[in-house]
Amino acid sequence: APGGYVSLTDLLADAVPLLARVARRMVATIDVPSELAKNARTDSVSGVRLLCLRTLLREYSSHARVVNPLVRDAAGDEDAEVRLEAATALGPEGVTVLQALVADASVEDDLSARAAQALGNQMPVEVARATLRQELTARSSLHRMATARACAVALGLRGEPQDEDLLVGALADGRDEALRLAAARALGAMGSVKAIPSLAELSGSGNGDL
Repeated sequence: APGGYVSLTDLLADAVPLLARVARRMVATIDVPSELAKNARTDSVSGVRLLCLRTLLREYSSHARVVNPLVRDAAGDEDAEVRLEAATALGPEGVTVLQALVADASVEDDLSARAAQALGNQMPVEVARATLRQELTARSSLHRMATARACAVALGLRGEPQDEDLLVGALADGRDEALRLAAARALGAMGSVKAIPSLAELSGSGNGDL
């Protein structure tokens, strides 16, 4: 600088390129997938664990050495949504976890219904039957309406005659119109004669979804 004076601006201008090089080296040495996996396992906040798991599945799925063991561990996480995310990613290996999420009455309706949808035709008829019966016998409003609907759909796909009375009961339940519609469709697919009076009632009510 002129007159031998060095300003703070001059010092910063000289330091910026050096700092940039240091930052690049630091980033290059960080193993991002491993750090995410560590947080997905150990963070005390379930939302953080879920976010780290989703980021790994979305951005680093090719890092099988890190991702695969984590997903298996996450399937046993204490948080239901983390378990759901992991079990869905595991495919056939995660079926038992999804089944448990559907059957567990303490799991939030949205999560257990998503688990049921992820199972699709792999939903065991015993789980669908027991879960629907459990929700129909709830004392007040249905505890897990979306899950009950998913179970009714699953039973309709199986078409087992022994489930006809259970579905007729769901059709007659007045607490949730969407459940009644799901039961009506299931019974219609089964060709149920017992459902005709209730189906006629719903049809006569002007419901265009039948």
